[in-house]
Amino acid sequence: MLSFCKTKSRALGKIFLGVSCLLVSLNQAADVDAVHHGDDADQTPEVLMLGDGGLLQPQVLVRGSRIFYMATHAWKAGENNPVLPTDRFSFQINSLQNVATGRSGAGTRTDAIQEFRFLAEKTLFDGNVSVELLLPFYNTTLYESSSQADFSLGSQIDTQFGDLGFGVKGLLFSNGSSAVSAGLRVETPTKDDYRIWDDVRSDDSVWHFTPYISGRWDNRENWFASGVLSYRLNDSPFRSYVVGTSNDVLLREPEYLALDGALGCWLCKRNHGSGLADVAAMFEVHYTSASTRQSNRPAGALQGIPTNNSDLGYTDYLNLTIGCAAYFDGGLEYSGGFAFPLRDTLTPSGSGTSYISSTDRSYSWAFVSNVGWRF
Repeated sequence: MLSFCKTKSRALGKIFLGVSCLLVSLNQAADVDAVHHGDDADQTPEVLMLGDGGLLQPQVLVRGSRIFYMATHAWKAGENNPVLPTDRFSFQINSLQNVATGRSGAGTRTDAIQEFRFLAEKTLFDGNVSVELLLPFYNTTLYESSSQADFSLGSQIDTQFGDLGFGVKGLLFSNGSSAVSAGLRVETPTKDDYRIWDDVRSDDSVWHFTPYISGRWDNRENWFASGVLSYRLNDSPFRSYVVGTSNDVLLREPEYLALDGALGCWLCKRNHGSGLADVAAMFEVHYTSASTRQSNRPAGALQGIPTNNSDLGYTDYLNLTIGCAAYFDGGLEYSGGFAFPLRDTLTPSGSGTSYISSTDRSYSWAFVSNVGWRF
């Protein structure tokens, strides 16, 4: 209990630190001259990172001596997120291939899954601050399995609503060719809880907080670069339990440190009158690491059961994304590319009902894309 309190206090302290940094940025925003896309005919738009499909991790369900894994998704601050506060709508479509969606009696199952994410961003205070609404849908692991025979076939795939998100971002510095901003994203527990065989269930009421700082540079000729540093926190463990028994297990997800960077060049700039105004190519590197391995659970009968420490606690993803972006007159834009893990494949455990991602590769490759409108 004392360990849990200490862990929660530490997490809340980090959240407070992130919010404090954001408040400082908002206080300074009134003194910053924001750069607005479209105000200058010679101003090229800010190129957004495509990302690497976000954070994809298994969630653990416990039934007696059996452990079940269901895929969960999270939206990283480094993907499809401009440094400058921007008025825009965006729709992100990702297709991830050969994803390890879970572990069952049939072994580790892999499937192709899709991510659909809608985002709306609105600027405030003369363009120095913006607020965001994030609506995610996923064609991913089915949250319910009605029978043991059904689940023994492996985790099934269906369309699910994810965690509703909100964000706020403040511009810290801008001089036309470079800019720095800070923000905070909050993910609310709106996705359905898991249920297997009607009695194995999860009670996921965890809120996630991601403070981040981002920067961009453009030499006003051919080259540009951007980077985002973020830290994803959770406020509490989630509960896995079996109805009518005392098999309640509290599992805390690790906290995640992410570093995302991009380098690109303009292939075509301000070709007015043709509809297609700007074209850019970019090269991105995405790194995500679990900074904690703590997973809280009671001692006793469940002491010998493995938890998500081995699966989630050793995350060390390193992915490469290559893509292009096209910008059209009127504020329309499209970007697309391919993401490739730089790690090896998933490694099943020698025996039992668990698998470990010791080589940290959550998919074989992915197609990532984004359609947007800036206004």
